[in-house]
Amino acid sequence: MLFGITAEWCSALQRNRVHLRPDSPPGLAKFLNGCDLAGFNVMRFDFPLLKTEFSRAGILWPEQEPRMVDAHVIYQERERRDLAAAVKYYCGNEHPDAHSALSDTRATRRVLEAQIRHYPDLPNSVEGLDSFCKEARPNRFADSRYWFSMKDGVLIFSKSQQHRGEPLLEVARTDPSFLEWMLSIDLPGDTKELVRQALVNAGQTT
Repeated sequence: MLFGITAEWCSALQRNRVHLRPDSPPGLAKFLNGCDLAGFNVMRFDFPLLKTEFSRAGILWPEQEPRMVDAHVIYQERERRDLAAAVKYYCGNEHPDAHSALSDTRATRRVLEAQIRHYPDLPNSVEGLDSFCKEARPNRFADSRYWFSMKDGVLIFSKSQQHRGEPLLEVARTDPSFLEWMLSIDLPGDTKELVRQALVNAGQTT
């Protein structure tokens, strides 16, 4: 749930039965106008999602963009987790030529060798490291943008706040307009192909 927006609320909105209450889209837009926004990953997730939902409801976001405080940005900027930070942590020196392809390749090799020395229980073969990485970060997603994952052989939404955990085919039957919206935005081809196939299987036109 985002700012009190629920599936029932969105459904009522689509049927034009939401009135101008503080928790209705127009009321919420009026309330947020001039407000500062704060959150964790609010700049890349919550705020763009809110603007998208307002747009779907036919409500324009105020021209003046809000001031935003994002704890996630601060965390990433102050506690870096990039290659330069890895070089400094594992190798004890700086990585001045960051983002140079050859320099990054050499630095990555040094970091990997240092990691194997640093962690005695870490495998030191390609096969062992392959298993370690895949077990630590199993790929449970069915598309490159992580919208869908497999659960008991069924494609389910893993990214959408509105339909998270719901089978894709079921959403194609009950809320095809949401899938049509997905086809209209900038998404990878493999994501859209899953959406199109679900609409076809549900007897909906694309």
